[in-house]
Amino acid sequence: MKPKFSMWIPEHKLLCLVETIDFAMNGDIAYVMPEIPDPKNPAYRAYDPKEVVLLLGTGKIDKNGFEIFEGNIIEHKYNSPLSGEEVIHRYQVVWNETFAMFSAVGIGIRNQTSLNSSARRFEIIGTIYTDPELLGVEK
Repeated sequence: MKPKFSMWIPEHKLLCLVETIDFAMNGDIAYVMPEIPDPKNPAYRAYDPKEVVLLLGTGKIDKNGFEIFEGNIIEHKYNSPLSGEEVIHRYQVVWNETFAMFSAVGIGIRNQTSLNSSARRFEIIGTIYTDPELLGVEK
């Protein structure tokens, strides 16, 4: 899998893919460039890694064909086998240090699941940066 990154630029309240990550001789990230189609956009410049939040792609695809990234808020809808009513569960995508894998942590429910076998059941509905209200937090 080729690593893919997105980045949150708080200064511009912008979430975008990463075009370039440049490393210093010591291995630290020297700067990060956003993938923005219009070079005249004021957000199109080199950023110190302390100015942005880098988010790693999971390599997993949601039910609509979009890649799931760390920081995404995903939703799983299904009909309850008992009542037949629609059940909606929301999760935040996080890196799980203990198991060295991405996990989906339940929002408002005490549940955590792996993305490894179930990513195609999920739908990306937002991110923790652009849609904090989906977490029950004010913008």
